[in-house]
Amino acid sequence: LYVDGAADLHSKTAGIGGVIYLNEEEISCFSEPLYDKTNNEAEYLAMIKGIDTLVELEAKNVDIFADSQLVVKQVLGQYKVKNDRMKILCKQVVSGLRHIENWNISHIRRENNIRADELSKIGMEKARSEK
Repeated sequence: LYVDGAADLHSKTAGIGGVIYLNEEEISCFSEPLYDKTNNEAEYLAMIKGIDTLVELEAKNVDIFADSQLVVKQVLGQYKVKNDRMKILCKQVVSGLRHIENWNISHIRRENNIRADELSKIGMEKARSEK
């Protein structure tokens, strides 16, 4: 699972995107608009949506990749979550992960997250056009 979030504070629009691969083949993807969310909220919401999709697919062994180092380290407990809104979202991620047998979350560079980045920007564009 690769996830990404995008946000534009000026237009108050955001988007999430994610893609699931099995044996290097894309088996599922999502792109959704958001409104009045920060970039970190979008990153968390993308991860939540991706994990929910993995649970629906009954995935057992999962590698999750995100280009937000902050979100990855907060979920892994390496960074403290100070913001109250982020605490709620982090708890949702951790709760969702309980439904997956074996998982690993890793931070990756943005250039290695091109498809999820593209999908998050499509979601943000949809939010802009609907506003």
